Amino acid sequence: MNTSRRTLFLVAAAVLVLLVGTLLVVMLPKVDGFGPQTIQGGLPRTSPLWITFTRQMRPESIQELLTISPEIAGEFTWEDKTLTFTPEEEWPAGTQVQVILQAGASSSLGLPTRQEVSWSFEVAPILMAYLWPSEGSSQLFSLDVDTGETIQLTQTSRVLAYAFAPDGRSFYYFAENNQGGSDLFASDRFEAVENAEYTPTRLLTCQRAICSSPVISPDGRTLAYLRNDAEVWLLALDEPAEAQQVSRKGHPSWQPLWSPTGRLAYYDSQELAYKVFNPASGEQISLPNQSGETAAWAPGGTALIAPDAFTSETDILRGPTGEEANQEVNESELEPVRVLSSQLMVYQVDGDTISTLTEEPLAEDFSPAFSPDGSTLAFTRRYLDDERWTPGRQVWLMAFPGAGSSASQLRPLTDSPSFMYMGIVWHPDGTKLAATRFDVTLLTEPPEIWLFERSGKALRLVIGGFSPGWIP
Repeated sequence: MNTSRRTLFLVAAAVLVLLVGTLLVVMLPKVDGFGPQTIQGGLPRTSPLWITFTRQMRPESIQELLTISPEIAGEFTWEDKTLTFTPEEEWPAGTQVQVILQAGASSSLGLPTRQEVSWSFEVAPILMAYLWPSEGSSQLFSLDVDTGETIQLTQTSRVLAYAFAPDGRSFYYFAENNQGGSDLFASDRFEAVENAEYTPTRLLTCQRAICSSPVISPDGRTLAYLRNDAEVWLLALDEPAEAQQVSRKGHPSWQPLWSPTGRLAYYDSQELAYKVFNPASGEQISLPNQSGETAAWAPGGTALIAPDAFTSETDILRGPTGEEANQEVNESELEPVRVLSSQLMVYQVDGDTISTLTEEPLAEDFSPAFSPDGSTLAFTRRYLDDERWTPGRQVWLMAFPGAGSSASQLRPLTDSPSFMYMGIVWHPDGTKLAATRFDVTLLTEPPEIWLFERSGKALRLVIGGFSPGWIP
């Protein structure tokens, strides 16, 4: 009897231990999910990471055992059983983020996790955006210039122009509509790639008008654009509002361009001047200019660089023209040939002063573009004298005054006489730039997008592509 009771007791004890052990195993906390996971093209550089547990956890035990590489400052928050880490600054572009949670994190009951959890995700690199093809229904693409990977970002009617928001996630584009005009759409580049059912949002319909040339303000709240290539309009992006015309009615205007400080410049062809408009105060000033060509803001936003037209005198002498062309004349009666040239000018917006930047009388200087740090100015040049003239314009680099260098420090970056370069855009790291070029002696050939390092090393990126830009 005693033996039977002892056996029964032992069995009951074993069952109890088994039940307690089973209960403890069931009660042990586990990781139920984590993220983010890498998607094609990489994740936004502001992406938070998260870990979900099966039990309520002790926050301090998690943070002690969690390793994030590269290290970056951020904030930890809890919602129920999910821990979220939100970075205070952006993850480095193109980085692989490694996350490791060691075993031993404690639940609110003091029970530990028993397994280590680790994963990694790719942060989107800095990509180049462009339109392709130049003939037909052009669409917006992104290109990783290091790997060659391309991603189509739009699938719509012909895209006329685009602009990316400062966060690099949202982008806006004008596409042709069925009324002969164009409409404005907003899209999320990550959703557009990851979600096959994603539909961009139509923000504006221009009906029969051709709207194009979108540019986003530095704070991402306002979009400026052209209507019928002759009117400059503003559209608020952060709240529902009607678009407002900024340029004066009856004054053909173009070239909208935001400064780093949030002022908008555009060219008024009626007044032959760049207008600088301050949306915050409503103040507007005029900068006299004859050309109306593409301008560029200096990084500080206090100066505007723009080409202006001048008449220059050459060493070539010319006699009478027309019916008197064959008459003999004395050498003293010959007149020097005059040509229309273009020089880059510096407009100090706040100081109301104008100075000449490129003092080459027999050249056309156009398309200024600053490196991100403001130390270097790229522009295109074509000489006008017989000895140096070429059909196309080449890209030149110039150390910008005010950055510790004199204006005399300039050099050509390209040497392709028959090609016209335009649309210069600097990579955000300032080590290289992209530009569109086309052969002016073979106009049937498609345009090309090329990448140039400061050393002059060049790489052709896209045949038939145009309008390059960098996705921040």
